[in-house]
Amino acid sequence: MSEPACVRCRFKAADERLARDLYERGVSLTQLERAIWLGCTRKYMTMLSNQTASSPIASLNYFAAVIDEVIEQSNTSETYWAYIRRQMMTLERQWVTCIRGKTSSSVG
Repeated sequence: MSEPACVRCRFKAADERLARDLYERGVSLTQLERAIWLGCTRKYMTMLSNQTASSPIASLNYFAAVIDEVIEQSNTSETYWAYIRRQMMTLERQWVTCIRGKTSSSVG
């Protein structure tokens, strides 16, 4: 979960409880990974469209509803999930480039 640039999560007690609950519910790592891709894709879209109002993801709880959504979509094709992963990576590159541009323009 620490790989995406839009996530600034330091696991707290609530995150550990949620992770334990997900494990006990039988949520697979694949489902969790897909929820992170989907949640981050949506977050990047928000961050790119409204750069001043959006902050990074700070908790596993951000993904709770997305995890449930992924579980409900268990029949979704592998092709769709590959597309979502590519979209997340593309949007991440755009966001990182945008942030670097803002940082270098504010320094200079």
